[in-house]
Amino acid sequence: RDGFPLPPACTYYLKFSGDKIYGRSPEGHAALHGEDGSLLQTGARVIVPGLADTLEQLAREGVRDFYEGDIARRIVEHCEAGGGLLNADDLKHYAPIARPCLSTRIGDWTVATNPPPAVGGAVLFAMLKSFGKDPISRWTPAETSRLAATHAAVLDYRKRHLDLADDRSEAAKELLGLAESGKLLDHHLSSSTVHTSAVDSQGLGCAITASSGYGSGEIPPGTGLWLNNCLGELELNRRGLSAGPPGTRLPSNMTPTVCRRASTTIAMGSPGADRITSALHQFIVHALQRGLSLSEAIAEPRLHVDMIADSPRLMLEPDVPDPESPLVREVFDAQSMYFGGVAAASYDHDDGFDAAADQRREGGVFVSAGATD
Repeated sequence: RDGFPLPPACTYYLKFSGDKIYGRSPEGHAALHGEDGSLLQTGARVIVPGLADTLEQLAREGVRDFYEGDIARRIVEHCEAGGGLLNADDLKHYAPIARPCLSTRIGDWTVATNPPPAVGGAVLFAMLKSFGKDPISRWTPAETSRLAATHAAVLDYRKRHLDLADDRSEAAKELLGLAESGKLLDHHLSSSTVHTSAVDSQGLGCAITASSGYGSGEIPPGTGLWLNNCLGELELNRRGLSAGPPGTRLPSNMTPTVCRRASTTIAMGSPGADRITSALHQFIVHALQRGLSLSEAIAEPRLHVDMIADSPRLMLEPDVPDPESPLVREVFDAQSMYFGGVAAASYDHDDGFDAAADQRREGGVFVSAGATD
């Protein structure tokens, strides 16, 4: 009820979306604008009308109220009044689907992540398999050149085949097969989010990523709930609004991942749209293959191969060992939120807890007062 301070990252994005998107509903506009109509600035208090009441109602009535009760009714009525596609049956019959994870080995580590129809996990695993899994003693221009070539090959395959596939599971299987065989690099040459990672002293790891992109800007009156927008990521929705028949699961960049070896568990993930997989791959390389600490692995400068434009571009943070690459390059002035925001937590039977979060996206860490280490 007292609101929350507006973070710098949100202030930046609101320069582009504050009026065009978040001006769509009166409550949303009121939450993010001052009395004179100007956008709030970093640190200003954001109070979303109706949100506290909705959260209390969910606590009192239970989560089914979001899918079948009063809150569901308000959401559906608002969407139908605006000509939207969401209806009561969509909410009532929605259910999560549990799927077997993708799993691979890097040295004595087992790495597990989310499977298709999400695309993030398959893309991350293709990067892992194509880049190689051997230990790395020195981080050199040769290694970053290999990294850039790997990312270019995997993301090119994604753009050409995976994003537009009628059957993403089969396309992902083909991608992983090419990566496993070592043919993906040759194949290529021929041719937006919040994450929380948690571990406990029993070695249980949990990684959860949630995203609304920019959001839709729509708030059903009286709820204080900004509705999600899963159609806002261009690389995920290249088919446009007609992505498939009702019930089709939308693709996702999100890649929550857990790594485990005999005495250690690491949970990890990142926001960052199509940079999620490249950020996580580089974190895994630095942490598991180079042996850096969580904080060191997160702090390492990153690269990303941008496939959005007609011609791929190699995006670089300062101090990346200069890779040899034929791609047009763009070097940032400093480390940037563009390159994701990895959050990782670990527990080791001998060394206890460790946690690190990416300052590129204002990450934070917390160790429970009840922890024994």
